[in-house]
Amino acid sequence: MSKQNVFLPSVNAGEFSPKLEARIDYAKYPNGAKRLKNALLYPQGGFYRRPGTRYIANTKSDGEAHLFPFVFSNSDASMIEAGASYFRFCRRQAQLTVATTTAAVTNGDFGTNITGWDDRSSGGTAAIVHSAANGGTMQLTGDAGQTAWGEQDITTGTTSTAHAIKFRVRGTLGLKCLFQIGTASTGNQVAFEDGSNQLELGIGWHTVTFTPGASPFYVQFGNANALLGADENIFIDEIGIISNSPLEITHPYTAAETRDLAFEQSGDVIYFLH
Repeated sequence: MSKQNVFLPSVNAGEFSPKLEARIDYAKYPNGAKRLKNALLYPQGGFYRRPGTRYIANTKSDGEAHLFPFVFSNSDASMIEAGASYFRFCRRQAQLTVATTTAAVTNGDFGTNITGWDDRSSGGTAAIVHSAANGGTMQLTGDAGQTAWGEQDITTGTTSTAHAIKFRVRGTLGLKCLFQIGTASTGNQVAFEDGSNQLELGIGWHTVTFTPGASPFYVQFGNANALLGADENIFIDEIGIISNSPLEITHPYTAAETRDLAFEQSGDVIYFLH
């Protein structure tokens, strides 16, 4: 019996499952492949070798880290680096970094006191105090009809440059922390990315970017939960301004736990679960 070489001009049907090996009646069968390794398909029919990888940046440490995709649209996608207690981000073949700034928070970890922070609470028994719990925090004690406010004025030599501030909010799940930045004491003149001049942030770690526009600028944390009938304290900790460093968000997972993270994306929000 003579041997016949069949001309197959296209493999753009892709790689077929072994369960399709006997399906010669399938219309796309002549254009399929048993295996395509390190190859990408042309819609016109051919294929080409996949491109190589490109060095972007080191991980934060030598410990274990994992990558997670964040795809907002066909033209806007990022990769999230998850390591021990942090997320970092790469977008458009570069790591997202924060520019150098001279701005710095005074006493952002509240180890023994709340020195450097001014009490701008609005009367009654609403106040800011030091709490030795959890290694030291700034406690915002609300009062019915009043708001507890903690404020610090910060100088910067780069008023037109985007700044990033990170901090942690502690308290009972469901409580909200008010956060705003002003060019004057107790003001909220600085707008955030969503166009608002005040954020309501839940319990957890936060990183917020803003452009101060003036120096000094006034960073403020508020507790108005009593206005909602929830008369509960909230606690602020780990406040710092990122400078000349990758943009970063803190999370509670160890390096080993990041390998087991599950995630789900909905629009411009991604949820991580463990």
